[in-house]
Amino acid sequence: MKKIPLRIALLSVFFLTSCKPKFLKIIPSSFVKEYCSCFFVEKKGNEACEAYATQMIKVDSFQVNQETKTVKASAFGFESTSRFRSARLGCSLP
Repeated sequence: MKKIPLRIALLSVFFLTSCKPKFLKIIPSSFVKEYCSCFFVEKKGNEACEAYATQMIKVDSFQVNQETKTVKASAFGFESTSRFRSARLGCSLP
């Protein structure tokens, strides 16, 4: 039974070290898109949206700007931003 988590850990380390670095940009990009939709479209609270948007690998930091209706996050040295367009169109990445 203990071999399964060890195998997953080893595969994860192999995957993260062997993949192209730009692939890791998907972590903050996914977070900002999901968080923006939750916060600005569904109008849920900060805690609910953070829990909803967080994936297996957490972002290092994120900011919500309610004036410009944007969400910015960073992880693995990459930064991503999502912007609320409208209730009909939702949020999008630039």
